[in-house]
Amino acid sequence: MGRLGRGARGGPRAGPPPPPEPRITGAAADLAGLLADWHEATGVGFHLLPTSAPADLPAVVQDLVPGLRERGLFRADYTGRTLRDHLGLPHPAG
Repeated sequence: MGRLGRGARGGPRAGPPPPPEPRITGAAADLAGLLADWHEATGVGFHLLPTSAPADLPAVVQDLVPGLRERGLFRADYTGRTLRDHLGLPHPAG
């Protein structure tokens, strides 16, 4: 039987609890290698959620992102000036 919890907007949410997220600790270079191996094996991307933004976010930006860029897994430049440009979408007339 499902569990009743709270949804993103605070309302009731029926269903099983979400699966536990993988928790990874260690050096940024090791994590970059792990993500590269996982991406190569699965062909899908990934999302990172720092456990503590004040503590983890600087390490992600300063240490992990450069390692991912070296492996071609994180862009260094954008293709356009706007999100529409980047996504290749037409600009509205006007």
